[in-house]
Amino acid sequence: MSESDAPRVLTPADLAHELGVSVSAVQQAIVRGVIVPTFRTASGRARFDRKYAEELKRHAEAARAHGAVRVLKTQARPKPAPARPSALAFAQQTAWKRTYLS
Repeated sequence: MSESDAPRVLTPADLAHELGVSVSAVQQAIVRGVIVPTFRTASGRARFDRKYAEELKRHAEAARAHGAVRVLKTQARPKPAPARPSALAFAQQTAWKRTYLS
């Protein structure tokens, strides 16, 4: 596809293809604010201008040239706190301790 045939507006999937990353990486970067869509459609879908995509591509290539492994660095989600045992599980554990450890 030549430059004149290329679409002027890109979807996140198109942008991922241009950058050489997964679609989920682009979607996560959008959610975290690392990548800002040029505009959103009436249904709320992200769209990107070709000019913005080219700028991101230049940054990604420069990052890879300097040895970056992850081009779109997004913060990992914090792990949720471990679930507290239910009252039933606590009662069973306490009863077990009373029975076998006394």
